[in-house]
Amino acid sequence: MTVANLTVGGLTGSRRDSMARERVEGGVDLQALSTGAMVEARTKNSVYTIRIGEGGRILLAGHPEHCPEPTQVVSVGSVLLTGAVCDGYLAPGMRMEFRVGTRRVFTSRLLSVNVVSGGA
Repeated sequence: MTVANLTVGGLTGSRRDSMARERVEGGVDLQALSTGAMVEARTKNSVYTIRIGEGGRILLAGHPEHCPEPTQVVSVGSVLLTGAVCDGYLAPGMRMEFRVGTRRVFTSRLLSVNVVSGGA
């Protein structure tokens, strides 16, 4: 229920370094944001708002079925082009991944990700 650690699980050396560079360019590290910060993430068909709550809780809105209104999610992150999941990090070109209860949801590719209030 909190912003998860940024990891690229199990990878080492140049492969891990390459993936780390990929996730840094133009993205937002949700862990670096203050309580109350709000992020807007746009896909082709939807605009998501992500608010960082007390204790790192995440409220997500924007999915017509799973979170049409602000809903507490278990985790939010993105899927790199390689298929690896980057918890707590969003960047254009990646697909957003989030969990509502036990359901795992993937969006289409992110077109933009912007901190709209309360950045670090």
